[in-house]
Amino acid sequence: MMKTTTLTLFLTLIANISLSQNAILLENVNIVNLEKKRIDKNKSILVVDNKIVDVSKTKRTLLKKFDGKIIDCKGSYAIPSLVDMHHHMTMGDFNFSGGGSTKKQLEVLEQLVLYGVQAILNPNNPIGVSSEVIEKVKDKANKYPFTYFTGPSIAPKNGGWGSYYVENNTEVIKIIDSLHSLKFRHVKFTYDDMSWLGGEHPIFDKELMKFLINYAHSKDMKVLVHVADLEKAKTVLRLGVDGLVHGIVTEKVDDEFLKLMQKNNAIYIPTATIYETSFNFQKSVKRQFKFDVWNSYTEKYEDSLTNDASNKQWNTWWPKAESLKYQLENLYFNTKKVQESGNILITGTDAGTPGVITGVSIYNELSLTQKAGVDTFEILKATIKNPLEFLGLYKYTGELKKNKLANLIIMKKNPIDDIDNINSSWLILYKGKIVSKK
Repeated sequence: MMKTTTLTLFLTLIANISLSQNAILLENVNIVNLEKKRIDKNKSILVVDNKIVDVSKTKRTLLKKFDGKIIDCKGSYAIPSLVDMHHHMTMGDFNFSGGGSTKKQLEVLEQLVLYGVQAILNPNNPIGVSSEVIEKVKDKANKYPFTYFTGPSIAPKNGGWGSYYVENNTEVIKIIDSLHSLKFRHVKFTYDDMSWLGGEHPIFDKELMKFLINYAHSKDMKVLVHVADLEKAKTVLRLGVDGLVHGIVTEKVDDEFLKLMQKNNAIYIPTATIYETSFNFQKSVKRQFKFDVWNSYTEKYEDSLTNDASNKQWNTWWPKAESLKYQLENLYFNTKKVQESGNILITGTDAGTPGVITGVSIYNELSLTQKAGVDTFEILKATIKNPLEFLGLYKYTGELKKNKLANLIIMKKNPIDDIDNINSSWLILYKGKIVSKK
């Protein structure tokens, strides 16, 4: 009786939308169910306009009146679209292509949609450009991913990885008030002397850092921090930060760190791709381009980043980097430990930094998370459910269920068997529209 009723409802639904020009039926697809950790086999997903309106086991023979597009996905697997929670909205070359202007950053966002990225967080961008991009994205919401910013990266005077420098409480209040008035929901600061990469920079005074965190929280803003050192990470966690935008590499995390993370309900973004790039530039870039399943990069562009000249340029910036690559062992250990301990693992790439390539880097990040030993279901949760919950989007998207946005990737091979099977992707929908298809 239950099956008959479901079928009747589905056929009634089909009849009501038979004249729709914005309907797509994906049939015979295996859905990766992240909530129940299983594969729901041979389903049909009905998409109308920008949403999923039904998921069932309907056969094509029952759809004689359906005038929309029917796509046979027999043997293929569907997952919700991805999130990159650390993306600087440039392409990833030494010219910082895409950076600096609203127009170019919007082009980067379009590129991300083609790779099945439905949302990003940019943790360092000028306020003016960020505000302009936000308005453009609102105007054409079906064209661009959900886009969030922290504004500029806040650092102490002469501090590393910063773009806005503060020396006292008054200057902290000024920048946070500015971000808050523009409805930015996140703020990011750096607490990194860069010693892990062979650098040497001043770091925040603890009292000023405490004031920054508390003041941002008083404005109901989430506070994220760039930190790579274990002890420094524990310091900022004790002060109440809401997340780390890089993995810890200086040493293996301990129980105190994991408990502090849990107490704060803090997110942990390993950014394995930038660490691999930092310590072995040429090898990392070549690895990323193996994930160019959509062939959006020319051989000339790929060569410009994988050649010896680019490798030399990076090593000129960071001459001690290669000698410090032993820290990668800590990175991968910590990634798995964070996930196993029940803390919130989230994927992000640091794309836009030279050598971390827009689009391909998020597929690579999933692969490196698998290298860390994380279960494939958990990897997908880290790039779909966990970041969408943090951003407040999970009630709208991130599940292949009725009334959720039709943001999804379809691939020939099962990503649960091997996350690298994302390289077999052949169809991407974003808000109900086909944006990439082979």
